[in-house]
Amino acid sequence: MFRVKIKPVQGIVLLLSVTSAFFWGFYAAKREKFPSAFLSKIYWSSVSPVRPRVETQFDFIKQHSDIVFVGDSLTAFGLWEEAFRGQTIACRAQPGQTTQEILQWADNVVALSPKKIFVMAGINDVVRNIPVQQSVDAYARLIECFTACGAQVIIQSTIECNGAIAGNARLLAIRELNEQLRVLASRNPQVKWLDLNESMANNGGLRVEFAEADGLHLSAHGYLAWFKVLRPFVST
Repeated sequence: MFRVKIKPVQGIVLLLSVTSAFFWGFYAAKREKFPSAFLSKIYWSSVSPVRPRVETQFDFIKQHSDIVFVGDSLTAFGLWEEAFRGQTIACRAQPGQTTQEILQWADNVVALSPKKIFVMAGINDVVRNIPVQQSVDAYARLIECFTACGAQVIIQSTIECNGAIAGNARLLAIRELNEQLRVLASRNPQVKWLDLNESMANNGGLRVEFAEADGLHLSAHGYLAWFKVLRPFVST
């Protein structure tokens, strides 16, 4: 029988390579990262189906909060309670979620009896090639659900990606979505439209200093800029 002899040094290198690959895969899945700017521009070849709702901590922790932040990974990674001390705040956001998937657990937001609900989502709809109208329809149903409980709803513009890194086609799709969301928000007196991109983006999309390496997620300075825009609306 043919056997391959591995020298101790080769074994160590192999072990380190496998271990590194494992931890990179875990990190990429957890933070929704791509391994390079090139790969971050790859699009889903077809519309991704809505994933079924799964049980989370949100189903069990339903303590009243005056303010709730709703969204995907961009919202999930924000330190909202620390940024806005003195307020009772809850974050109801899950990485990788589309607007249609957020709609599936909107009841967990309503259960908190909030006075204000800040919503910022849509980037995963664009990444997963979901038609803009489907995203707008999901937003309309979220608004209907949230306003029915008496809360003021603040629809934040979907934060633009950096076009040079994440792709200009994605950037244009986000801008098309935002235009339709702005119109949608204007139709309901309980809904306020808040354009985050006025201060966080330029002609090329999300400012470089506010973007992480994938051009989609926010750097620490990006979150500080977001907090600054929101402060007057959270405190009043």
